[in-house]
Amino acid sequence: MKTEEVVIQLFARDLPPLEPEKPWDATLKQHIAALPEHRYVVAALHLANDDIYACHDIVQVDEGEPTADLMHALVHRREGDPFNSK
Repeated sequence: MKTEEVVIQLFARDLPPLEPEKPWDATLKQHIAALPEHRYVVAALHLANDDIYACHDIVQVDEGEPTADLMHALVHRREGDPFNSK
């Protein structure tokens, strides 16, 4: 699956819940992980798929890098941990 196809599928869905209980589409996880994009793009697509743990695994590694820190904060906000999202 190409990046554009994943993006179209993710952004055609209804608005996601703030605190997802599971990935929106579990079959997309492997497709997203295999995309030849920068790891932050992959992380953002995981987050758009409500896969907060896959996103977290990617961005936590780069703690201290502004983009990673922003995405890390978004992950913690979406998992219901606002204290850790600061």
